[in-house]
Amino acid sequence: MKGENDTDPVVKTEEGHEPAPSKKSRQPHKTPSNELHIYSAAELSRLNQRELLGDVQLLDGLFILVVYWHRLILLFPEQLKRRRPNMAVLKEYQRREEEFLRRAKDLDETTALRDAEKQKYDSLRKQRLDEFMAGFSTISLKLKEMYQVSAVISRLWQPLNTVLGR
Repeated sequence: MKGENDTDPVVKTEEGHEPAPSKKSRQPHKTPSNELHIYSAAELSRLNQRELLGDVQLLDGLFILVVYWHRLILLFPEQLKRRRPNMAVLKEYQRREEEFLRRAKDLDETTALRDAEKQKYDSLRKQRLDEFMAGFSTISLKLKEMYQVSAVISRLWQPLNTVLGR
């Protein structure tokens, strides 16, 4: 709710300038782009005060950024001339990079050895399984043959057992 004293400000028109027409009846603007547009009271009443305040805050923030970058651009070359690079830091970086590359090479070699040993292990494991399965199949086949032979023998003895009365 707006209080009684909380009314939108009205911009007075300057002498010699007529208020701008509304959006509906607005004609193409013939004033140069470097002149400010003067809004009528009706146009001002249609504007949303919150949006205008937000736009003002955004523009203030952008202005601060522009000033900051402008100062930075102007001061950076001077600061760069005054500063001297620390060559010890560059040498330390180079030393650490060489150490890193050396350790990376060691890691690659160790990983290759590990992979080769794992491949040997896997092949021996597969060979063991294959040999076990071959032996298991041989034993199973022999047991099957023995069972079939014993089954045939017991069938041959059945008629004799019945004749003998057993």
